[in-house]
Amino acid sequence: MRRIRVLGLALALVILALAVPARVEATDGYFPIGYGVTAEGMAGAATAVTGDAFGGANNPATMVWGGEQLNIGVEWFQPRRSGARYGANFPTINGKVDSGNDAFFDDTNNFFIPSIGYNHMLGNDLSIGVTAYGNGGMDTDYDRTNFNFGHGPANLLGGNGKLGVDLMQLIVAPTLSWRFAHNQSIGLSPLLAYQRFKADGLGAFAPYSVDPSNLTNRGYDDSFGVGVRLGYYIQLTPWLSAGAAWSSRVSMSRLTKYSGLFAQHGSFDLPENYNVGIAVRPDNDWLLALDYQHIAYSQVHSVGDPLSKLMQGNLLGSDNGPGFGWHDVDAIKFGVQYKVSKQWTVRAGYAHCNNPVTPDNVTINLIAPGVTSDHMTLGVSYNIGHDQTLTGAYVHEFQNPLSGPSFFNTPGQITGATETAQMYQDSFAVEYSTKL
Repeated sequence: MRRIRVLGLALALVILALAVPARVEATDGYFPIGYGVTAEGMAGAATAVTGDAFGGANNPATMVWGGEQLNIGVEWFQPRRSGARYGANFPTINGKVDSGNDAFFDDTNNFFIPSIGYNHMLGNDLSIGVTAYGNGGMDTDYDRTNFNFGHGPANLLGGNGKLGVDLMQLIVAPTLSWRFAHNQSIGLSPLLAYQRFKADGLGAFAPYSVDPSNLTNRGYDDSFGVGVRLGYYIQLTPWLSAGAAWSSRVSMSRLTKYSGLFAQHGSFDLPENYNVGIAVRPDNDWLLALDYQHIAYSQVHSVGDPLSKLMQGNLLGSDNGPGFGWHDVDAIKFGVQYKVSKQWTVRAGYAHCNNPVTPDNVTINLIAPGVTSDHMTLGVSYNIGHDQTLTGAYVHEFQNPLSGPSFFNTPGQITGATETAQMYQDSFAVEYSTKL
């Protein structure tokens, strides 16, 4: 009876997570650095680590090793984004603008992101569970219109009113995990994806769109899709384990309100990605984990196709239309954990990924400045007894400005303009875990 009540609670929390918009800013591109607060404290190195119920996001094969448990977390996320243009021979289009305002609790700079994991054992070697998490996203809100392109006040990209985008993605991943040998397991997670998007202030690009009426200022649009994540885990020795996971491209329904912005008439799929990792346990107190992750952003036209396609006659929203010009991301993540006592465990980590944005695509990425590369993390857990644990994590992403020539440079008119996109981020997360 208790298990039925716990399962009901878990399902209720998943529904709650669906009701809460999961804004996430760029980290590894626009994917989070890690899933679950324990993984965040170790810079996302979790592919070969067992112990929580976030395998649906990290590696489905690890769930069967975690036993029956419930994990409930929330992250307070604070990104700081800005865009600037300088050097133009038309001085009124030069300047810098910050996303949001200076108020500490401005809702355009503060986001709360829920995460939920639940695992139920169907025997000694089989488990079923569910992971609900924010997969990624981007958010900018440039409300200043102190630029002038010759037609009165305008925003940073020459349009009317405030400028920005808001992309939110949420995934619910039911997970089946099977230990088919004493030291090996596999896992399967269907990915049920939801995303919500809006864009404002892009009116200057109307002449370059196949559908200007569905380019900008259309409010929120929703999209749904289905994919799959597969995982494998092996304990090679008592002190060494390894894991691998692969996620398919998630084909999403079109964002029809933005069929004049995104390539293929509003298509915005979630990219294929995979991760591999090892974990080393020198003794009962220490854990060292190393992960490699690859995210295939370039395969999604609306994300990977360069802005230069406009110059080749491919308009925004067309089958071969331009996107954000992102390259694939390769990320290396390293984390360490030390058990100080029966009550306390501490963690730290560092992660590095290549910048997906290139200098010749800075203009469009002023509204999606996924230009950070390096992350530092800290984490701590406290065992409060009765198989219950509180876990916290802090993540800092270092500022990494990227500059490039402006799309607005036009021979004989605007010349010399250079643009810079930059961002840094801080987040604080807390999670409650209980064995069932």
